[in-house]
Amino acid sequence: MNLLGKFTLALLACGLAPLLLATLFTHTFTKRALENTGRQAQEALETKAKDNVTSLVRAKSEHLATFVRGINNETQILSRTGRLGFLLESNTYYTFGKDSGLVEDLEEGRAHLKALYDEKLFSPNFPSTATVNTLYAHIDSLDENAIAAQLRYVFPPEPGAPLRPPPGNATPYEDIHSQLDIFWPSAMAHLGYRDVLLVDGERGDVVYSAIGGVDFGASFKEGPLADSIAARAYRRVWESGNDQLVFEDVAPYLPMKNAPVFVVGAPVHIQGKRTGVALFILGLDRFDTVLNTREPLEGDSTMYLVGPDYRPRSRIDSLISHPVDAGKEVDLSRLDIEPARIVFHLGEMGSGVYTGPSGQEALIAYAPIDVLGVTWALIAQVDTEVAFKAVRGMESSSKFFMNRILYIGDFMVIAAIVILCFVADYLAKPIVRPLRSTVAILKRMVQGEDALNQRLVVRGKDEVAELASAFNQFMNKLQQLYSSLENEINSRKAAQEEVERSQQYYKALIEHAPDVIVVFDDSNHLLFVSPSFERTFGYTTNEALNIDLSQWIHPDDMEAIAKISQEAHENPGAPVRSEYRVKHKDGHWVYVATVGTNHTEDTSIAGVVVNMRDITRRKEADRILREYSATLERDVTQRTIELQQNRDELAHTLEELRNAQDQLVLNEKMASLGALTAGIAHEIKNPLNFVTNFAELTAELAEELATEMEGPLSLVEPDVRENLLDLLKDIRLNSEKIEEHGKRADNIVKSMLLHSRGKKDARQPTDVNALLEEYVQLSYHGMRALDSTFNIELDVNLAPEFPLLDVVPQDLARVFLNILNNGCYAANQRKKKEDGDFQPKLTVSTEIAGDQAIIRIRDNGDGMPQETLEKIFTPFFTTKPAGAGTGLGLSISYDIVVQEHHGELHVDSEPGSHTEFQIMLPVLSTKQEKST
Repeated sequence: MNLLGKFTLALLACGLAPLLLATLFTHTFTKRALENTGRQAQEALETKAKDNVTSLVRAKSEHLATFVRGINNETQILSRTGRLGFLLESNTYYTFGKDSGLVEDLEEGRAHLKALYDEKLFSPNFPSTATVNTLYAHIDSLDENAIAAQLRYVFPPEPGAPLRPPPGNATPYEDIHSQLDIFWPSAMAHLGYRDVLLVDGERGDVVYSAIGGVDFGASFKEGPLADSIAARAYRRVWESGNDQLVFEDVAPYLPMKNAPVFVVGAPVHIQGKRTGVALFILGLDRFDTVLNTREPLEGDSTMYLVGPDYRPRSRIDSLISHPVDAGKEVDLSRLDIEPARIVFHLGEMGSGVYTGPSGQEALIAYAPIDVLGVTWALIAQVDTEVAFKAVRGMESSSKFFMNRILYIGDFMVIAAIVILCFVADYLAKPIVRPLRSTVAILKRMVQGEDALNQRLVVRGKDEVAELASAFNQFMNKLQQLYSSLENEINSRKAAQEEVERSQQYYKALIEHAPDVIVVFDDSNHLLFVSPSFERTFGYTTNEALNIDLSQWIHPDDMEAIAKISQEAHENPGAPVRSEYRVKHKDGHWVYVATVGTNHTEDTSIAGVVVNMRDITRRKEADRILREYSATLERDVTQRTIELQQNRDELAHTLEELRNAQDQLVLNEKMASLGALTAGIAHEIKNPLNFVTNFAELTAELAEELATEMEGPLSLVEPDVRENLLDLLKDIRLNSEKIEEHGKRADNIVKSMLLHSRGKKDARQPTDVNALLEEYVQLSYHGMRALDSTFNIELDVNLAPEFPLLDVVPQDLARVFLNILNNGCYAANQRKKKEDGDFQPKLTVSTEIAGDQAIIRIRDNGDGMPQETLEKIFTPFFTTKPAGAGTGLGLSISYDIVVQEHHGELHVDSEPGSHTEFQIMLPVLSTKQEKST
């Protein structure tokens, strides 16, 4: 090894030993620190993902709890309304088979019903022989009333035949059924019920089905349907002896094609006595509706319900390997998964990674919910790839960052080794070079080569050194000619090397910078793009320099770009910040934040330098945050509205109960007043008969006296005779007036007696014109008795050839009195509110139209809006102030006209103009003259 190699190796050994030790320590410490940081970040992201899905389940469980309370309130209210009790009270179902005449022979009726089942019901939806046999057994268990009900309502006699029979031709049960159909089908459609059944409490028979299902008329005490979910709900309600609702959890229900349903049962009362059970049948689609209401972060999750039997309570088609076809019911396959077991055994809420229904691992959050006393499990499931996407991204980024730092460290070590080699060589050569130079110059001088550029190293003071010194002095003179030129060349070379090093440094910075750097000229053409342009926007450098800015920048942002460009040109050197959208090569839009500086005056740049940063993820995060805030605000508003509605409904129910209590007290008072009125009327009638009879007798005696005194009066003075004749005439006229008003008082007493009777009287041919005219006067004088200022114009137009009608006079009189009193009250109230010349008027008329007699009663009061007309015949509904009306008058009048007399009662009103009631009654089959 030569002398230069020895010096170099010694210097490298001294420098490399500490450098390698320091590098090994730094490499190990940095790797461990980065691994710990990445692991902590991953754990934090996993915890965040679990917290998000747990919060989602908590919010959805509160939503479901509100929904279940809504079902509870609905069924409690509906079981007390809709006139269900009226159907049980009438007991008309158990005579329907006989009244309708639809079943002449029981076996023939069952055979006919089986044929209809085969034709219209059995289809691919009922492929099971066992199912068909069960329904055949169900038909065999039906009696004639149930068969008639199914023939009438499940399978109407003719295609498209209406459910409601025409007035006057229906059986009592059909009349009541048609009234129930006014409310229940529309209520079911609005509230989402599958069916509403009314079951007789003692007998267990289904006496009403809102949809006309095949369970119409079935017995829930015995027969094929006695073990169904609906029958179990009925028995629990009836046998409990209290007024609590009963919830029967999900099970297939044969009458609904074995669809999974759940049933809410409620007792039905008549005058405080439990007489039946109302069963509200609901499908699981109601819970699907709630679960399909999307919450924040819910787009990546699947939510479903599991019952205590580990079977689903909502659709899970996307989670199982055997999904049911679209449009079919929920698959009730057993879901024995760990989250459901935790809920049902421990009753806890939580989250974790478990095996889902499809056998794949997923992030699952779970919580128990109370569904009317039964615990279900609410489960939210997110695929682990989606749930831990951020974790996987963090892991990848952490490894990339760690490798990059380690690579940079290794690169720096290699660079240090190279630098040490150069330094060792630089330090060794000055020691060895003089010796080599001396030998080389001597060899060249011996060989005669040009050695003007060579110098001998002068060391010591020996002869060689003196010779070398002299030689060097000689050569220096020659070298001076070239010194200035050499110095210039060296200085320029050094400057060029410095420039190259700077260019390499800044090039490396630009290539590895995450931001994009571009340079535009005055015409907005790209002059330069940094290498990160391709990573961010997908375009190569050549493609980027040929980009058309009008196509690259979003059209909606072009106007803003023009303003930014103008501001940059007006303020050279000042940074201009902005945000806009540019198109990626694959077609999607990328949000960028930019800082541009105008350097067109700098000749080395001659353009506008723009730094761009991709902020698409930040924009998306801002959008998600805004949507979450909007959704949260909407949910809070909806919750507030629901609470307000519940409070209003409770207040309305309380007011109805108070009105009912007041009405019961008033009815009791009216019953006592009726008895008192009857007694007083009887006491008045006897002396009134004497007054009438003696008035008639007095008139006859006055006539006889005038006849007897014709002779004697001829002997009396003319003046005295005239006075006596005038007295006799006055006596006769007074007697006639007494007789006329006595008969009128007698008619009023008769009306009081009729009105005070508590029992129903038989129909009889009645002169309705006379009855109506009498009660017009009675209503008028009754209002006058209550209010001395009351006055109204009466316009009575009665048809002269109006026939006798077969009616119950006292009941029809009650209808007339109720409507007349309401008309007088409405017109008088308008008179009190209005100033001016308004004149209250009541118009009463009768006419004959075909086989119907029409009575019209019209007032010119304030009228009623449409929403009031829809409830005008509802019991306890009144437009009068508290204490002025009971709300029963028109309801009772409607029952008297429609139910008792098979007629019609209609009302027409225009706000601010009038209200007219039309009473239409059937005319006698054989018309009778009034004289009969």
